[in-house]
Amino acid sequence: MKKYSLDWWKTKFQNNSLTRYIHHEHYIHLVCISRDVGLTLETDLPFKRNSMDDLRCFTPTETWHDKEAFLKSALAKLGAGVTAYTLSENGVLAFVAWISADSEKSHFGSVQQTVYYPEKTSNSYEGYVHPGFRGRQLFKHGVSYFVRQNFEHTDSQRLIAATEGGNIPALRGHTSNGWENLGTLHLRIKMGKKEFFTNNPDTETDYVFEPKAVGEWDLVIRSK
Repeated sequence: MKKYSLDWWKTKFQNNSLTRYIHHEHYIHLVCISRDVGLTLETDLPFKRNSMDDLRCFTPTETWHDKEAFLKSALAKLGAGVTAYTLSENGVLAFVAWISADSEKSHFGSVQQTVYYPEKTSNSYEGYVHPGFRGRQLFKHGVSYFVRQNFEHTDSQRLIAATEGGNIPALRGHTSNGWENLGTLHLRIKMGKKEFFTNNPDTETDYVFEPKAVGEWDLVIRSK
């Protein structure tokens, strides 16, 4: 985004603390794929698992990107047992996604809410496709790869991911690959007062959000 452009000023105004205090709304989609579906996915692209060689190929593409900070964070994640799935091409990191197995919960900062998961749940977060490699379905292939690998290397029964509200391509990239749309988590702020709520998708899912506390939800397997 070009500095001082119309979009730049619009974003700056929307992210202004006073504007957000008066009125702000944001939501995310939660999606899930089951073990039996995930184990059927395939890709013929040469993705890798926990490859530091690939991670060292990270190339900053935004002003806020910092390669040293990226590698430091990557090492910390790997040390904590989080798994990296990557693809590099011509010395450039084209794709990376991080998966945490056996996750108890996730906190989604953009909507200021926490979701607690059933046992044997893995969590996908921080996916990235280099701008120079977009439009080649790397995201779809990468998702196929890490989903199957996750289920082959763990006893997880489901894998959860989140996409930002309005990011329809990301949502479709998941649902076209066998993921189930669980619904949305919403944050609404009016004059500083926060409201948290969920919306269910049009079709019934195997899960339901049950209130746990303010801004917290249990993701519960629906009774058959």
